[in-house]
Amino acid sequence: MPGAYVVLHPKSDAQQLALAPRASVADDGTFTLTTYNQSDGAPEGEYTLTVQWFRPIKRNGDWVSGPNAVPKKYSSARTSDIQIKVASGENRLPPIQLR
Repeated sequence: MPGAYVVLHPKSDAQQLALAPRASVADDGTFTLTTYNQSDGAPEGEYTLTVQWFRPIKRNGDWVSGPNAVPKKYSSARTSDIQIKVASGENRLPPIQLR
């Protein structure tokens, strides 16, 4: 889903005051998280991942954001079941499948 927007929501109370790491999905399906500075990754910790993808639609000859095309449960940290653990160093996540 190129253009989808992913956010990691900290599960720890201490981390919740920090910014939530976020990224846009690239054409190849990968993403690089940004927390404070462009592509700086995410702090160590446990997160719930949310994703939204407003599929572009054509309206009156212009491309605009359409409705979110991802199942609703993935758009809230309260309902998403995608759990991510970030460890020190480089992290590579397995493919994330939305069902």
